[in-house]
Amino acid sequence: MRDLTGRGPNSTASAVNGRGQIVGAWWKLGNTGSDPWDQAALWQGGKMILLGSPVASHAYGVNSRGEIVGWSWIRAADWEQHAVLWTLRRG
Repeated sequence: MRDLTGRGPNSTASAVNGRGQIVGAWWKLGNTGSDPWDQAALWQGGKMILLGSPVASHAYGVNSRGEIVGWSWIRAADWEQHAVLWTLRRG
């Protein structure tokens, strides 16, 4: 077993691809200081990369091209949850 978080406790892993990229979420406290919020995360090369909205998001799958699917809150008239596809820039 290996701890992936690197930012303290409270993370979940949802999927891993053949390249060893792992997706899930890092849990943190919300604005009130007590409500937990998750932020989508990718672990690769020993580092955690935060994805999505800083308010709430979660990554659930990653394919062999590194395309990541999940959900994220998007600010419109009110916060709304939307399905999203994240793609990482190379370089």
